[in-house]
Amino acid sequence: MEDLYFEKELINKGKEQVEETLEFNTRDFKLPAGDEISRITAIVYQDFDDILYRYYDKKSENKKERNEIYEIVENFKKELTNDRIMEAYKKHTFSKEEKDYIDLVEISHNWRKEHNFGINYRYAIIDILLRDKIIEYFGKKTLDELKEIMKTEFLEDYRYKDTINHYTQLFSEKPFGNDISKGLEENIKKDAIHWANEKINCGGYALKIDVWLNATNQENFSQSISSILNRFPFVRLLGDKPLKDDEYLVIYRAPEGKNTGHHFIRVDSDSTIREKDGNNEPRIFESWGNLEECPEAIFAVKKEHEMFGYDFLKVNHNYEKGLDFEETINKSIRERHNSFSYHNHNFSLKKSKEDEIFAIDENGQIVADIIVDESECLVEAREEKRDYIENTSGFEKPIIKDGKLINFEEFKKEKTKTDNSDGR
Repeated sequence: MEDLYFEKELINKGKEQVEETLEFNTRDFKLPAGDEISRITAIVYQDFDDILYRYYDKKSENKKERNEIYEIVENFKKELTNDRIMEAYKKHTFSKEEKDYIDLVEISHNWRKEHNFGINYRYAIIDILLRDKIIEYFGKKTLDELKEIMKTEFLEDYRYKDTINHYTQLFSEKPFGNDISKGLEENIKKDAIHWANEKINCGGYALKIDVWLNATNQENFSQSISSILNRFPFVRLLGDKPLKDDEYLVIYRAPEGKNTGHHFIRVDSDSTIREKDGNNEPRIFESWGNLEECPEAIFAVKKEHEMFGYDFLKVNHNYEKGLDFEETINKSIRERHNSFSYHNHNFSLKKSKEDEIFAIDENGQIVADIIVDESECLVEAREEKRDYIENTSGFEKPIIKDGKLINFEEFKKEKTKTDNSDGR
């Protein structure tokens, strides 16, 4: 699976979401019943009165009385009431070009060269229906005559510039402009990318899951690591085992103690390190910022894992609390288990002839001394075994330069670590 498959697929899903939303545009159009002209219709129709006055003045060679022209204009405006517009809407079959125009206005919030978030698909639908009404009422031939009037009578009047441009376009053979489909496609892609960036943060990006991953808010770094391992079975600590061909590296940092921040970075197959800061776009890793001195863990993540369909609450709230090593031993003793796993290592509990209790690793080495009484269980990890227990660092320390993991190949090699402990 290619490194950027997740990002591309997430954007594709964003595109599907955007397109699904846009499907409702031509099905969800409603105006209040009555013989009033809606606010949006009035905006779309703005200044057309003046064009009609000039048109009839010119056509009658200034012989028509003002009140006659007024009556013509007012009679036409009766076609624009809410009831009449809704009748026209129900009769109209929208072409693909018209649907694309409606969607483009909705998604871009642009109409008549005006841009604001109050502009939506209703402007485009009324635009289309107004053109139909003008053709139906005055005849298609009149469109060319109206364009000529606008060209000769209004063009030099700056107040009408945007209005004239709009109607000139609306009355042309390409009433909604050129490359509508291309413009729509570009805006859908832009919205899909925005949707994808809002959906995930550094954790979602690095672990390739379609959800924002909040800071664990645990009491210590060990608990934070445990909480991540509990939630995501396809994630392990790299620790003292090499990176496999079906895995990729993720490096994680978070403050000790209860924290409100953390950061994940991802190492791709070409050793490029990528990161995502909140809802910003992904980028090549630059620096750890204020986490420079914080504890670090290296994860190996399965390339093939469930990436989509995560629930925010289940991921961030309804998960098993992460336990540190002492808490894990306490839990094992309470539940009367002689063996347990912690940070991808297996351990067992042993009692000596002198009734001393120890935690033993897979090689039979003592890693911790345990004292149990009626009220509590105290665990003291052997100093030389702390790194092994936590398993967060492994054999190699990452060397990062110019957005690359310089010693990436070293993480793939099988190695052995000399153990000088004298465990019993």
